[in-house]
Order: sequence, then C-alpha cells, then structure tokens
Amino acid sequence: MKKSALLFLYVFIGIVCLNAQDAKVKYLLSAEQFSDKLKENPQATLLDVRTPDEFAKSHLKDAINIDWRSKGFLNDASALPKDRQVYIYCLSGGRSHSAADKLRTQGYTVYEMEGGILQWQKAGLPEVKGDGKKGKDGMSLNEFDKMVSSHPYVLIDFSAPWCGPCKKMKLYIDAIEKEMNGALKVVVINTDENMTLVKKMKIYSIPYLQLYRDGKLKWENMGFTDEKYLREVVNDFK
Repeated sequence: MKKSALLFLYVFIGIVCLNAQDAKVKYLLSAEQFSDKLKENPQATLLDVRTPDEFAKSHLKDAINIDWRSKGFLNDASALPKDRQVYIYCLSGGRSHSAADKLRTQGYTVYEMEGGILQWQKAGLPEVKGDGKKGKDGMSLNEFDKMVSSHPYVLIDFSAPWCGPCKKMKLYIDAIEKEMNGALKVVVINTDENMTLVKKMKIYSIPYLQLYRDGKLKWENMGFTDEKYLREVVNDFK
C-alpha cells in the first residue's frame, strides 16, 4: 500500500513538472512567433524593459519602455492594464525573463521573446530607429580590425553591464590577463554602446568571446565559458 502511494506521488510530481515546463514553453516565443502574435493581438501591451538609452537607439514599433533595473519598475508597470496580454522583450532575453516572472506574480499574462531584440534583428524584422535621444555609433568595423591587430594575442570580450554571466566571467578573464603578464591583451566591448559593430559582426547573444593571434581569429564562443575551458583555449593558442 505504501509503495503504491509513493508511486502515485512520484507520478503526480512528474505530471506537475511537465505541465509547468509546457507552460514555460507556451509563453516563450521565437522572434517570428512574437511578431505573429502581436499582429493577431493589436490591443496587447508591448513592453521593452531595456534602459532608456537602449530604447532610444532602436525598439519595436508601439513599444512602451520601463527599465527593469530601475527602482520604480513594479510601480510603473502597475499602470499597465491587466486585461491585456503583455509581450515583453529586452536585448537578449535575460532581463525580460526576470521581468516577466515578476509581472506574472502580479496577475499579468506575459509572453516573452526568446533571444530578445538581437534575435528580432537576426530575423530581419522591422524596428524603429533613432527615436528620442541619439546614441553614439560606437566602434567601427575598421577600428575593430585595427584593434585586434595592435597586439600579437588579443581576447575580445563582448559583454554588457547588466549581463550576469559576463560579470562572472570577467573575474577570471582579468586574472588570466594579469597572469600572462602582457602576453595577452583583453579588450572589453560594451555591446550596448557598440550596436553598429554588433550588428555588422552578427553577434546575437552575449557573453561572446573571440581570440585573435596576429590579427587572425583563432577561436570564438557565444555563451558562458567556464574558467577551466577558457584557460585551456588561451594556452593552446599562445
């Protein structure tokens, strides 16, 4: 009897977990699905949770901007009508996922764009550009090429101040550079301030690392890179 009850409990927990997973998938949309859903539901609230400067450089048409990292996010978001679905995005999906979870606890139905506006751009979908405060173009591709050739061994770290994995990686990237005592040059490129370069290089997610030897690309990795693997890569090409 006890075994049967225990088996029933395990099955019940499994079903609950599967249903929760299905729910997460249901509300996580690709850029194309996100676009289609917006067309089907023009009365929905489109919410951009990036910084005002990011929003000013480019955003989706009819989007409302409420910075997720601002202290007044929840207070500002409380003005959004709860009887309308919310479609939310950021640069690459991290901030919008946190914001979506918070809004759901407040009773909102929220759909997230997987991969953020970077995936929207990759899909070639339309944006509103140059509206509001004009941001700087940042580094040009020509300047980037000169930079990677300015030292025999260069590690490029594409990141952003709000990116959690980027912050974790920076600790050991800095340590590796220091240990190599000038043999390796690390260059950190803030993707928020260099969107023109990011688009031309087709960088659709961060963190993103590139390793150059004598101006030639030897290795690249999009996504989190653990310390042990990064040290092995750096040693292989030095």
